Amino acid sequence: MKTLLHFAISLTMVISLGFCVKADEEQLSASIAIGYGSYSSIMAHGSEQNFYLLPRWSYYHNNFYIENLDLGYNFAELNDWSFDLTSKQSFDSLLFRGDSVSDALLRGIMANPDLPLNAPFNTPLQDLLTPQTRRSSYLAGASVFWHSEHFQFKSAMHTDITSVHNGYEFSNELRGLFQTEQFSIATTAGIRYLDKKYSDYYFSVTHADTTGSYQFLPGASWLPSFKLETSWKLNEELRILLHARREWMPSNFDGSIHIVKQHHDIMFMGLIWMP
Repeated sequence: MKTLLHFAISLTMVISLGFCVKADEEQLSASIAIGYGSYSSIMAHGSEQNFYLLPRWSYYHNNFYIENLDLGYNFAELNDWSFDLTSKQSFDSLLFRGDSVSDALLRGIMANPDLPLNAPFNTPLQDLLTPQTRRSSYLAGASVFWHSEHFQFKSAMHTDITSVHNGYEFSNELRGLFQTEQFSIATTAGIRYLDKKYSDYYFSVTHADTTGSYQFLPGASWLPSFKLETSWKLNEELRILLHARREWMPSNFDGSIHIVKQHHDIMFMGLIWMP
């Protein structure tokens, strides 16, 4: 249940029916969507994670706001630009789920018979694998926003404040929105940069994972993404929605024995209730 909740929370990153607008007065809102969602795997023979409920909530008061697990404070605003102090949850750890890591490493080793392994003679492959848990990290930093009637650009720099990997992420997103009274559609092109500490923590295979027999360190990485969001208004409280997001894995991940998929997908379609 805890894992499913994490997946549901992470998917709320792709759910939004308009631009982020910080309220001058206190405002609390919540919604829940019922439907079908999938969270794909990038690992060798990894399984897709499905879920059917998607919660979302937000709170705004003057310059302070909370959106799910993200916090923000509007530090300065000028015309169409704003500068916010922000924090966010990193969900990259969800790409490496429990027993799937061990299975992916085993399959990756078996698929690479020429892989040089520093292991005792006749040691079963399973005994070489001790996959380490990738913990979720929480990041804090600053975001710059530019917005017009139909477009919004966001550039953000966040660093780990939980001593999980002590790395940082630099992300940029350009979002376009078209909407009528009943229908809305938005597309977002993004790219994020993970420094060596961040990328190596989540996407590497270390000697600790393979009891000293194999290691892969991808180093600093750029991950582009594309997001599509659509919704159809049924009444003041109900909407039909279809949202999807794809993030492409960089070429420096090709050397990994357990990352085999070139992209990661998140999708949800269903009915959202917004009281």
